Amino acid sequence: MYFATSSWLLVLGTIAAAHPILSAAVAHDNHTLSIHKRGDTKEFYGTIAHEERYKDCRKKKWKSDWYLSVLAAWTVVTPEGKFKETMKIEAAGDKATFALHDIHGESQVKTIEHSAISKDADGPKEVWWVAGSEAAIGQIPDIPGATPEKLKEGDPSYAIWALTGQQPYEGEASDQDALLEEIKAVKDKKALLVVKPKKGQDKLKKNHWSAVITHERSTKDDTNVQFWDPQQDGPFWIPFPDFAAMIETISKIEEELVAPP
Repeated sequence: MYFATSSWLLVLGTIAAAHPILSAAVAHDNHTLSIHKRGDTKEFYGTIAHEERYKDCRKKKWKSDWYLSVLAAWTVVTPEGKFKETMKIEAAGDKATFALHDIHGESQVKTIEHSAISKDADGPKEVWWVAGSEAAIGQIPDIPGATPEKLKEGDPSYAIWALTGQQPYEGEASDQDALLEEIKAVKDKKALLVVKPKKGQDKLKKNHWSAVITHERSTKDDTNVQFWDPQQDGPFWIPFPDFAAMIETISKIEEELVAPP
């Protein structure tokens, strides 16, 4: 567990150092940092997002004007510890421009209006997916129960969709139900979500990792980091006094990047 913990902290710290906007984002009330590991490839992915309508979404379970603004770049850490930027986002007003790059160097650019997500009476039609080694903007009709009438707080599809706005594990949108087994939340109901792969899911190797870090400054000035270790009995926690302190602390870790044993 020590190696797994140090690996994650190093990745988080290096991402923060590589992208100044990550540190700058602490000025916002709510923001989520997602980190994912792809099995034996030793590749890590990270993104940070600001949840504009977080409170309304939590209280009312479905809020037609909810949307998510992405504030930083999606990054890959290669086995050599080098970074390769795979997605860069510029948000201005009601539009967000996505420059998407997969690990093979192919790219595309797409601009969407926030209104496509925030003002549809039937709920969001577009969700900003991050799937496998590629970043993509896709539809979500394949998520079971993905309708305002059926989605309930506590349902995995709803929790991941509504609270983070992105798929927390690699795979196509249609694989969402197969990739989820359970979601755990912080006791004070912050949106800290951790995904555990279903047993027998052949796409997921034993050392796939997924961790979502949410800091909600409006309730408590603290941040909890929960990692799910498939090789252990359950999740373990790393507390920090606040988001800035977390970034500062993990940035000082200088150990070599190692995969979980």
